[in-house]
Amino acid sequence: MQQDRVSGASEIEQKIIEFISPYLGTEELFEKCRELLSTYPSMGSLWNIANFAFLHEEGAQRHFNEMIEAGKQVVYQGVHAVKKHVTVLTHSRSATLSKILLACADKGITVICSESRPGYEGRKLAGNCQRGELRL
Repeated sequence: MQQDRVSGASEIEQKIIEFISPYLGTEELFEKCRELLSTYPSMGSLWNIANFAFLHEEGAQRHFNEMIEAGKQVVYQGVHAVKKHVTVLTHSRSATLSKILLACADKGITVICSESRPGYEGRKLAGNCQRGELRL
């Protein structure tokens, strides 16, 4: 497993849940959790995923689903927090922010997005915004 330096935290969490789910209840689970935690040692939510993985399969999946639902609630709350005709300044890229901004396309907002070198992650967010017809 290689560290993903382009995806946002919520995207990485989703990928890790998909990565770890087939190993629930197997002998390989401990090694797979160790592998993912050594790849992302400072990402707290992945420690939660690893801990949840050692519950019985139904409990682990329930917690994984709750994490995904919590992410959806963040987007929902974010959409309601953004007022009409405001300017949003962002640095880099966030999948959650991208979802919020795209859901606000009808609010006439302007987005100022830096490109954030060396990975140019902000360019990806800008591309998402352009396709969603937001003003950049």
